[in-house]
Amino acid sequence: MSILAVAAAGGGGAWAAGLIHGKSAPHSAVVTTKHVPAAAPAVSHPTSKATLADSSPWRTAWALSLDHPGVTTGTDLSCRIVAHISLSGSQVRFRLINFPSTTPVTFTHLIAAVRTTGLDVDPATERVVTVHGADAVTLAANEDITTDPVSLPVQRGQDVTLSIDLSAGDSAPWHYWSSQSSGCTPAGAGDATVSATGAPFSERSEDRWLSEVQVLPDAKVPTLAVYGDSITDGFFLPVDTSARWTDQLEGQTDGRLVALNFGVAGDRITGQAPAGQLPPRVATDVLAPRGVSAVLVEMGSNDIKAGVSAQQILSEISLLAGKVAALHETFIVATVPGRGDGVTAEQEQQRQVLNAGLRRYPIVADIDAALTDPATGVIQASFDVGDHIHPNPLGVAAMTPVLRAAIAKVPGALGAAAR
Repeated sequence: MSILAVAAAGGGGAWAAGLIHGKSAPHSAVVTTKHVPAAAPAVSHPTSKATLADSSPWRTAWALSLDHPGVTTGTDLSCRIVAHISLSGSQVRFRLINFPSTTPVTFTHLIAAVRTTGLDVDPATERVVTVHGADAVTLAANEDITTDPVSLPVQRGQDVTLSIDLSAGDSAPWHYWSSQSSGCTPAGAGDATVSATGAPFSERSEDRWLSEVQVLPDAKVPTLAVYGDSITDGFFLPVDTSARWTDQLEGQTDGRLVALNFGVAGDRITGQAPAGQLPPRVATDVLAPRGVSAVLVEMGSNDIKAGVSAQQILSEISLLAGKVAALHETFIVATVPGRGDGVTAEQEQQRQVLNAGLRRYPIVADIDAALTDPATGVIQASFDVGDHIHPNPLGVAAMTPVLRAAIAKVPGALGAAAR
């Protein structure tokens, strides 16, 4: 039985109808869900105590948005979360976040390790993770914490796991589509965090609680933060293959840059629902990571599909651009490709207006030109994963150079690394 429950607050559940289009859920998603009532209480932003100071030597080596509120069906269970690391270093620490949520949660045991295959880990790498010297930690609703440093040498391209023993509370904010396999034990199974084998984690699940892995790096590497919808999140791409465009960018540049992927399937840049829309997460994601040289936003398709006007989207993007500029970071936009899932003539016209506005920004990645068939106005057939929206690996290969060329225009080390 699944331990996941999804809150359908506001418009956050729109991804189910607007993105899956009658297909079965991706295999890494849990199979059954227990729904929280749609009228769930509103949540506030987290305290952002984990934000790194600009002078901190720590850098984020992996991150994702925890975009959906959820609950577990019980306690006394363990989850093993997998993170693909983009930096080499001598120590690691973890940012845990209980947002969006309305209730506290308690973890009794945290174990870090390096993954071998599946959910198995190398037992020689297992390390106890503490918070302020204690094994257990309670996170209040919408609170986030950073763990104590752990002496665990890691290499770029390795997968690091954090195994979490849940002993109290049922809050489980989660990420709908994950590029690595993670899993949990059934409720009541006890503490399996020290298990080197992944066998106890028999219930495949999406990532929850873990929002960042931070590394004390061997060398300074410029960082890009990316906020996007399912095109950035890698929807329907094979799991555990590093197939997203951000992964491809890192590989093509041989690790000379880090591309933090905050993509969310179904994401919108307009609206205030706590799930599947960017504005509520600006404090937790956009303004949190430090060491970031530039922010790239690939969004707008789901807004257009929901009936939002191009001018409303451009207004929200302008507000975000101002916040990024206040952090002295470069702002990059990506155009919106065509989609063939019943878009109306008015919605297509709004997409064209939106792209015209986006192309006025100083740095633009024109993925519309890279992916859209001008004869049909939708994604080219050879790039289509099958739903007429999302790029397959060939589509990712077509759009990545366009994104890389835009990033290469960023002043300083990040732009140089992309060239």
